[in-house]
Amino acid sequence: MPRLSRYSWSRAIELDVRTRASAATSLLDRPLSAWWCVAGWVGSSAVFVMIVQSLGGPTVADAEVPNVSTWPIAHGQLSCAFPKNRIVTAPLYPFVSGALSAVAHIGHGVPFPSRSALGPDCVDAYSAFVGWAVRADALHATLLVGYVAWLALVAGTVSLLRASGRGRCGWEPATLLLLASLPPVWMCMQNFFHPHDLMAMGLTLGAVAAVRRNSWVTAGVLVALAMLTQQFAILVAAPLFVVAPHGRKWVYAASACATLAVALVTLLVVSSSTAVDAASNEVCATRSRVRSSEVGPSPPVAMTRSARANASRTACSMSLPASGTATWRVTT
Repeated sequence: MPRLSRYSWSRAIELDVRTRASAATSLLDRPLSAWWCVAGWVGSSAVFVMIVQSLGGPTVADAEVPNVSTWPIAHGQLSCAFPKNRIVTAPLYPFVSGALSAVAHIGHGVPFPSRSALGPDCVDAYSAFVGWAVRADALHATLLVGYVAWLALVAGTVSLLRASGRGRCGWEPATLLLLASLPPVWMCMQNFFHPHDLMAMGLTLGAVAAVRRNSWVTAGVLVALAMLTQQFAILVAAPLFVVAPHGRKWVYAASACATLAVALVTLLVVSSSTAVDAASNEVCATRSRVRSSEVGPSPPVAMTRSARANASRTACSMSLPASGTATWRVTT
């Protein structure tokens, strides 16, 4: 029997890999019915939740950042939803989670602090909100609301796949299962509580899908909503403006600016100027670990005013964030 040369062996291995890859691609290219697509969405969501829950569930690290706005929004205390001298998240996620918390009646068995208990200019709001959450045992249920952000990522991913011709086939559930298993995805719930990162990424993927469909108005609206959720969305917004066709460039920019303007005016009307500050004032890039390490491993029941100010100043003195997550800092 003739001996195969080293080149022949490598050639045979290459052909085998190509054959297997072609078979796998053919399998993923097979069309799926609507029921199988829904099963893929549900299955990937179940995998995501199981991974997070098996690792201890949603973490309390950084949870006070969105929750300090979620709780007052859920109970109608909009004027103190974004307390000054506090590090807060961008406004879109707190309004979504606040609405869902209100529908679920989270913590409604315990009276929420009145406006007078929050002090002048909401200086005592943080301590009052966290103290209420402890008495009402509202923290765990509020953390579970964060899973909704995964659905935004699913919607954006499916939209992009279908706009690219990879939807309604095996690629759809395979991609979602891959995303659910990736550490950078589930760590947004398990390591640091950043569901707004998942929501922002879903919105930016939706914007890219709209570009694929040549719907630049929709792209502008979605990218603006993404920026109202997390600042890193501007890393997608700027390149899309550059690559937009000449006739669509200003349509895209106008729709994004109009969406931001409407959102800021709405925040000004329904809450107070502090909400607009959270969306338009100075952006402070900080390491997310500062928020938990400076004030303890979990949200304290109460903090002195000086401790809050020191933590805020320390956060804003930091350089670029190690976790890649920027936060909003409200200033007077």
